[in-house]
Amino acid sequence: MMVQLGRTVGKLLHSHKTDFMKLIMTLFFILFNLFMNAFGQSNTVTSGGTATGSSGTMTFSIGQTFDENYVGSNAKINEGVQQPFTGTGLPVKLISFSAKLKTDKQVELDWLTSLELNCNYFEVQHSTNAFDFILLSKVKRLGTQQTNNYSFIHTLPTIGFNYYRLKMVDKDGTFEFSPVKTINNVGGFYARIYPSPVKDKLQLEVVYEQKNSIDIQIITENGRIILSQNYITEKGKSLLGLNVSSLQKGNYFLRLTSDDKKQTVIMFEKM
Repeated sequence: MMVQLGRTVGKLLHSHKTDFMKLIMTLFFILFNLFMNAFGQSNTVTSGGTATGSSGTMTFSIGQTFDENYVGSNAKINEGVQQPFTGTGLPVKLISFSAKLKTDKQVELDWLTSLELNCNYFEVQHSTNAFDFILLSKVKRLGTQQTNNYSFIHTLPTIGFNYYRLKMVDKDGTFEFSPVKTINNVGGFYARIYPSPVKDKLQLEVVYEQKNSIDIQIITENGRIILSQNYITEKGKSLLGLNVSSLQKGNYFLRLTSDDKKQTVIMFEKM
């Protein structure tokens, strides 16, 4: 390029038709071209149009990129259109992606992104063997801030190891996967009660990975069992209402014991 620059300047200096301002403008465009080539000048078009170069005229559409080259003694602009980028990288930056097991045996997935230029949506995927993934949910991209926070709750993870990943899908169908996150769900069941304090009916919610028989006991603060019954849970979430209207005011314990000897104890207050 420096040789070409020297030759061009020489021609201009010996040309009787070239005035001083034309020389200055031509040098400017040549130097600008050298600078832009050094830094890989590229633009993204926001509207359709045509580009004329040495090989003719080419029509380009929105979203395509083109390179600009300023060449020749008359500073003619030659524009060459390129196809959109099809590599593995996407115009979305995944800043962080995490998974955590909550106390209610649900898995919370959180991720933070930026530069969601052409991102379309995210797929939340799950696997039990780290190889075969299934779709849990599609999450529409926000794209409203420089950084965007997302969250997804897996309500019924598998007992044992659970593997999670994101599939980040671009508007043109290209995609990229996030790193895989692992959660070890050690088993057991989750239970909660409401309301507390309670007046008449206590609602019991049990989440278990399979059908099971659970012994339900209400125990006073001094350890006396005042109610005992058996309940068969469904796989997943089960709901049961307990009539506690006859109990005296005070604090009580609800003890749940499954057939496989897993146990949980919850305190509640009777109004």
